[in-house]
Amino acid sequence: MSIALYPGSFDPLHIGHLDVVERTAATFDEVVVAVLVNPTKAGLLEPAERVELIEASTTHLPNVRALWHEGLTVDVARRQGADVIVRAGGKELRNERTMAATNEAVSGIRTFLVAPKPETAAVSSSLVRILLAAGRHADIRPLIPPPVFDALVAACR
Repeated sequence: MSIALYPGSFDPLHIGHLDVVERTAATFDEVVVAVLVNPTKAGLLEPAERVELIEASTTHLPNVRALWHEGLTVDVARRQGADVIVRAGGKELRNERTMAATNEAVSGIRTFLVAPKPETAAVSSSLVRILLAAGRHADIRPLIPPPVFDALVAACR
């Protein structure tokens, strides 16, 4: 059984993240989406809520589960028995390659880079947060899965 760990902040989950999860789920037996918490950053959503929204957005993928973790990616990858770490190989490809080499050097776990689809390559959680803060709720709808949209709009009321 092959297990892929897809780590990130997912604050919030967007369609680019979801595309990577879907493509990874088609390739590996199990996908663990790990919400990693950076204690130096204030998040838009609490980690437990991010996990819930990932689960709600991936109900069509029976081999996907989500969890949250504080600490290093390689530590959660080892605990989950991951064969690979999945990362999106898009606009920050240079940083992703450096991180992949470092993770493999310290853990022996390789990184599987997934190129984003052209239509999702420009989407980021930062962009969603900026639009949300500007009150542009309608503009974020195409960028995030429906459960995430509903949660963000409810949180802004």
